[in-house]
Amino acid sequence: MRQAVDQLLDNALAFTPKGGRVLLHAAGDAREAQVVVSDNGPGMDAAAQAAALNPFSKLGDTKATREPEETLGIGLPLARQYIEAHGGTLTLYSETGEGTAVSIVLPR
Repeated sequence: MRQAVDQLLDNALAFTPKGGRVLLHAAGDAREAQVVVSDNGPGMDAAAQAAALNPFSKLGDTKATREPEETLGIGLPLARQYIEAHGGTLTLYSETGEGTAVSIVLPR
């Protein structure tokens, strides 16, 4: 769980402009727990969202606001795999120019 949330926070920080916002929200009830990481970065169109969740895909035309560490492009797919291995779901919501939110829902 920590590695999945770390990956989401790292991505949000990498693509959020200086003075922007990154939010971490957690909630839950007796049935499930939810963690949401959101930002007001550039957001992604549908094609970029699909690529972001596919292993080894790079978002070539998306510019990070800080230089992210060189990776293989498996961060979000690996985070999703961790969450699914625990019976949960990882969902990506994004709109170009509006930012991105990633929701993790796990059963209790």
